[in-house]
Amino acid sequence: KIQQRISLPNSCILKASCQFCPTAFPIRSGNSKNGISYSTITTQVGDTQYSLSTGKLAKMADGSVVLESGGMAVLTTSVSSHVMTKGSAGFLPLNVNYREKAAAARRIPSNFLRRELQSTEKEILSSRCIDRSIRPLFPKGYSHDTQIICELLAYDGKGDPEVSSINGALATLSMSDIPWHTPAGAARVCLSEGQLVVNPPGKVIKKSALNLVVTAGYDKIVMIEGFGDVVSEELICEAAELAQTAVLPFLDAVSEFQVKNGKKKRNWDPYYPTKDLYDAVHKECYNEIAQILSNASHTKSSRDSSLFQILNNLSISGSDDGSLLSQAFWDVCRDCLRDLILDKGIRCDGRGLDDLRPINCSVDLFQSLHGSALFQRGETQVFCTVTFDSPDSAAKTDLISQLLGGQKSKAFLVHYDFPPYATNEVKPSMLPNRRDVGHGVLGERGLRTVLPPDFPFTIRLTSQVLDSNGSSSMATVCGGSLALYDAGVPISQPVAGVACGLASRCTPEGQIIKHAVLTDLLGIEDATGNMDFKVAGTRSGVTSLQCDIKGLNGLPLSIIEEALSKSKNARLRVLDKMDSIQDSPRHNIRDNCPAYETILIPSRKRLNIVGAGGHRVKALIEETGADVQTVDDECMSIYAPSRDIMDDVKERLEAMMEDGIELTFGEIYKAKIVEVRNYGVMVELIVGNEYRKPAKALLHLSQMDHKPVRHPSELGLKEGDVVDVKYFGEDPVTNTPRLSSKVLKPLPTVSTPSDPPTVSKRKKSNTGNKVEGFKIIR
Repeated sequence: KIQQRISLPNSCILKASCQFCPTAFPIRSGNSKNGISYSTITTQVGDTQYSLSTGKLAKMADGSVVLESGGMAVLTTSVSSHVMTKGSAGFLPLNVNYREKAAAARRIPSNFLRRELQSTEKEILSSRCIDRSIRPLFPKGYSHDTQIICELLAYDGKGDPEVSSINGALATLSMSDIPWHTPAGAARVCLSEGQLVVNPPGKVIKKSALNLVVTAGYDKIVMIEGFGDVVSEELICEAAELAQTAVLPFLDAVSEFQVKNGKKKRNWDPYYPTKDLYDAVHKECYNEIAQILSNASHTKSSRDSSLFQILNNLSISGSDDGSLLSQAFWDVCRDCLRDLILDKGIRCDGRGLDDLRPINCSVDLFQSLHGSALFQRGETQVFCTVTFDSPDSAAKTDLISQLLGGQKSKAFLVHYDFPPYATNEVKPSMLPNRRDVGHGVLGERGLRTVLPPDFPFTIRLTSQVLDSNGSSSMATVCGGSLALYDAGVPISQPVAGVACGLASRCTPEGQIIKHAVLTDLLGIEDATGNMDFKVAGTRSGVTSLQCDIKGLNGLPLSIIEEALSKSKNARLRVLDKMDSIQDSPRHNIRDNCPAYETILIPSRKRLNIVGAGGHRVKALIEETGADVQTVDDECMSIYAPSRDIMDDVKERLEAMMEDGIELTFGEIYKAKIVEVRNYGVMVELIVGNEYRKPAKALLHLSQMDHKPVRHPSELGLKEGDVVDVKYFGEDPVTNTPRLSSKVLKPLPTVSTPSDPPTVSKRKKSNTGNKVEGFKIIR
């Protein structure tokens, strides 16, 4: 197959073994370094050249591949149990972990233990992206515990560890003995200067208006995830098609590498209901299931209760495995729901394929909050709140994430919370899991584009899912947009999100022969369908998207285009409903919202506010709870938790600045001694008849008299005395007045005798080296 794709010149006698031939895949076997034998292959995807090697590291794993690109290296390993996991029929127990080692970036972790601890947000997002890229490609019925670990070994600050880890995971599964027969590759597509670029360098990624990661096979899309600055659906489809074309050399290279150096695939028995068991369950309860699924009066709870009642009463002779029986039942439910949609155009709740569920939303639920909104679509209900805080409250990323991602802090946070009562379940209330983190970041990416770039506060948007029957992450986007409006955040345009699903009928080989794209996905349609395509955006374009594919090893690009088109039409209808509630930001933020101002303070008055060692500004912060920071030489910023506190702080600062005295260079002032020190006296200046206490300054010993003064007491100075001083401006370093009193005193007179003394010449004595005539005093 590869020889058909590549036409080598007749004069080339090395064929595919030549590492310099640009039309071949250079495979080098039997390389030896430090006594270790391994094999390597090089290929290119877009602007990135990859070098894959196996047999060098982690040789005890089922599969191990080191993927290198420039100065970056990622080790990906795959291990799968040889024993089938009981009770997991129809489910793949797959665990994916992506870790960024601090040593790879030449850093030491900054936590107390100085080692890697729990996964960071970036590691969780990358792990989820890898999971969605490989899970659809496992064979049906494979239910063995499988773990993929991707470790960043070295990083030069230029490569793309996330996409490299996806390609490394796909390659290591191909090289291992784990059942895997579908080659795939990943690429990142960005928009640079109006042109789509595949796998660009990090600087281009940060400035790109589109950031799209696509995993694709030879003719299908496996996974799509990305975000952009309000880009069109047509541009996203073009980027996906470009990525699918760009990964073809990688697919060919990995396929050839697997043939030459891969392990033989192991034998395994599918843990899945047999056709006889499926037919028995189908005959027993298909009609009852169809009646329940076609009854639009059911709620989620009543529908689930009715289905579970049938399952609990189901008894098939010869079926001893409850997991297989349960999976057969849900397969019948899936096929029944698919038949109703494809053959009769009926959905569970009575909607058409393109209809939206009823939408109800409201804002300003609680006056004490900075902003709030309640968004309900069907039975899915989400409560969103907005909280403002100081810029110092921005989320700080760790040193490794700063080096890898370039983002030092985040001033906009979206936190998604999914409590167990949202689905009428009893579970332990724990810390946010990977799903919560992923849905929160998806909403954050959808809303971040429309935020004002110069907003003075850190914004935290929380999404509390109160009820869930599908598409709670997109409800977070809708409710979050309304909450930002209610809080008075001047977003450029509102954002809404809609999830689309897919019902399909396929041949035994997996080819789709009939399908239907479903708008506004229900929970049961998500669980039994083949796609969950979440798309968030404005009226002008898309801001974030994520496509999960289930039950199929990929989708053709035409279905992706159809889903994007339907999601746009549905999004516009959702925005119309949201605009009917509130179509613009609140004109003024609430009185209980924090306040932020920047005030002008001349440098000569800066010391009056800061004080020696900063004691004055520290006391101001402690007493009021405000945050006062220096912006530059002339400005200071003030953050206050409320408007009342802001007014109080401004009054205090104005009083401090009024305490300062406008002094004129070269003028003579009266100064009262308030403290005697070993190196001078502290004085308070008196301007005219006004005495202002805070205007302290130091009169140094060197500026008291023309003659050397060792202590102020030598001149008879004591506390309470008033002396004359001359002002010579402010010290450029300390901004304190420079004073002198000695310039006001006359210079001392020096006596000059009429006849200068004569010095006799030296005379040598006859007795040695004795010198006579004058005496030397040392």
